[in-house]
Amino acid sequence: MSVHDLLTIGAGLAAVIIMILLARYGTRFTGLLHKHGQQQTLLSLRASLPIDARRRLSLIDCDGRRLLLLTGGTTDVMLGWLPAEERPGRGSPP
Repeated sequence: MSVHDLLTIGAGLAAVIIMILLARYGTRFTGLLHKHGQQQTLLSLRASLPIDARRRLSLIDCDGRRLLLLTGGTTDVMLGWLPAEERPGRGSPP
């Protein structure tokens, strides 16, 4: 390999790295990528409790509502939606 070949390979590698970094900053600028510290999750696992060796009871937050799931075993079962959590300052009496 000659010096010219090595310089060509190095320039190509540098160009690819620069394009990756530009794509990363471009997605962050357009809002496609969440910045650190921002949490916009609509679905999250609130708690999980093992019932036995195969089954697990899970409490899931889904867009401000809570869902109770029983997973494992032969089938997964949705036990139902739980009442919304009371938050202070939302018109509820103290």
